[in-house]
Amino acid sequence: MELTLTQKLKRWIALKIEPSLIRVKMYLEQTGRWNKAQRLRCCQGRWQVAHDKKTKEAVPSMLENDMRQQEIIQREAFLLEECQRVDRRVLLTKDDQKQLEEWQKERYTLNQELWRAEREGYMLWQRMPKSPYQRGMATKRKHPEWYMMKSLRLDCAGRGGCCGRDCRCCERPRGTIRLKAFGHCTA
Repeated sequence: MELTLTQKLKRWIALKIEPSLIRVKMYLEQTGRWNKAQRLRCCQGRWQVAHDKKTKEAVPSMLENDMRQQEIIQREAFLLEECQRVDRRVLLTKDDQKQLEEWQKERYTLNQELWRAEREGYMLWQRMPKSPYQRGMATKRKHPEWYMMKSLRLDCAGRGGCCGRDCRCCERPRGTIRLKAFGHCTA
């Protein structure tokens, strides 16, 4: 796809002022205004790399991988709660024991899937071109509260998730055994 003259000019400007923008964004992050730094990166990214094929392919892949990891973590946390709930019973029926075994097997499988998804995420990260989008994703990972952005809360509510209900599950960690325990409902 051929760039228009306006697009070429925007890209040239974004590349020329990138060192200054990086310093501004670092300052914003250091002073606790990382959301503003993210918005600046997004704008710069649209100008600078909007027509870069590698970046266009990498960003959605990274986001899909993050979502897959969240799905696994949420399912794992749910199964752990169910196992603990059933395990607290004084007398376990054969059905309870069978269900516990099935859940334990699924938890083992989920642990393997998460390991693979984390490795895939790392490989995607390594292949992602250095760009405002890449730096934005790095910042996102430093701040667990990033997922409470308005657009993500609206998306969660629109899919019938907790942001559209009073339970407020999305504001709490999904569990205690994983670092990436925060996220919106993936159901």
